[in-house]
Amino acid sequence: NIDFTCMADGSALSFMSDPDIYSLFGNIMDNAIEASRKIRVQSERVIGVVIRRSGDMLSVNVYNHYEGELKMQGGLPVTTKSDAFAHGYGMRSIAMIAGRYGGDMSVVAKNGIFDLNMLFRTNPQDSAK
Repeated sequence: NIDFTCMADGSALSFMSDPDIYSLFGNIMDNAIEASRKIRVQSERVIGVVIRRSGDMLSVNVYNHYEGELKMQGGLPVTTKSDAFAHGYGMRSIAMIAGRYGGDMSVVAKNGIFDLNMLFRTNPQDSAK
C-alpha cells in the first residue's frame, strides 16, 4: 500500500559497478519503504525516484514522507531503531558509495518529507569505477 513513482534513465548509472548500484538503491529503497509503512495516512505513503542526466552530470533524487522526528548527525539521519549499534549502516553505505564515485549527497528532512539528493559527474575520467 505504497505509491511508487519512478522516472529513471538507467543507462546514466553505467559508470557505477553493478554491486554498487544494487547496494545504493537497495539501501535507499529499504529506508524509504520502512518509513512509508509507518505513515498512518494512506495517501501520504509515497516514494518517488528521479534519476536524470544532464550533460556529464547525473542527479538522483529520492523522496518519501515520514512521521516523527528525525535527528541528524554529520548530515545523515540517526537510526530510529533501539539497537543503534546494529543499525544505521544503510545511510553511511549510501554516502560511501556516492563518495566512491566523486558524488555529493545531501539529506533534508523537513515538514514530514525526507529528501535524498545525489549529484555525480559521469565522465569516466572523473569517476572511480
